[in-house]
Amino acid sequence: MKTILLVTVTLWATTCHARELWEIPVTEAMALHFQMKEDAFVRAQKARDIKNKIKIWSTCKETSERLKSQYYRLDAIRYNAQQIFEWQETYPEETDMYKDAKDAESQWLFLMNQVSSRLGIARTECKKKGTTPAVELERARRHWVWTIEDKNRAIRNKRHISIYYITHLFDKYADKTVMFAQEEVNWGERIYQDIVRYMYSISDAAIDEKLDVDYKQADEYLNEVIAAHKTKKRLEDGLYESLQIKKIKEVMEEWSTIQTLVDTMRDY
Repeated sequence: MKTILLVTVTLWATTCHARELWEIPVTEAMALHFQMKEDAFVRAQKARDIKNKIKIWSTCKETSERLKSQYYRLDAIRYNAQQIFEWQETYPEETDMYKDAKDAESQWLFLMNQVSSRLGIARTECKKKGTTPAVELERARRHWVWTIEDKNRAIRNKRHISIYYITHLFDKYADKTVMFAQEEVNWGERIYQDIVRYMYSISDAAIDEKLDVDYKQADEYLNEVIAAHKTKKRLEDGLYESLQIKKIKEVMEEWSTIQTLVDTMRDY
């Protein structure tokens, strides 16, 4: 009997969470189970609709702003080179500084023109009414590719200066130009990867995966409620059995007492 009571108490202690669940009627749990799946299905349908939904992307405008900043940085270097060679023009003979500055002005003007051209395209890509995720993905991809090409131009510019320039006046500017170009490559890659992840989140595969998880959660909830009711039944049966054994023992003890009295009376 002690063993049965111990098992009963242990089972009760390990199912404290179930004590809350078995208070929920199974019919109510089944209704909620159905509603959970229905809500999950509706969410999945809304997610599928997002793929063709037009929205305004903040990164599109940010691309234009970054290109403008890049343009002004390059123009500042170009203007500095222009100031140097114009000042050097007052000398009777062409100096090394004049030659380097004259060429540098041309080099950075070329880089500026590339950015200016890209800026014009970037502005036209930003639609006032927005675009679909697929269009934004392609826009981000093209810009990332362009930043890589622009970095290569900056590297070639640096190599040109290191080979042909006599002075070291523009070395630091060449280094900065490469550094800034690398920053744009990093940013372009990050934006592209962000939209790739977003596109996956609204893909059929991701939506189906999320729907499957939601369905399993609904099934687990219903199964837990049913299991809780079964646990309750086992606890009740165990308690009933314990009481029955106790009653039988009490009856046997009473019978033993009566039998002892009968035997005693016979002796007299």
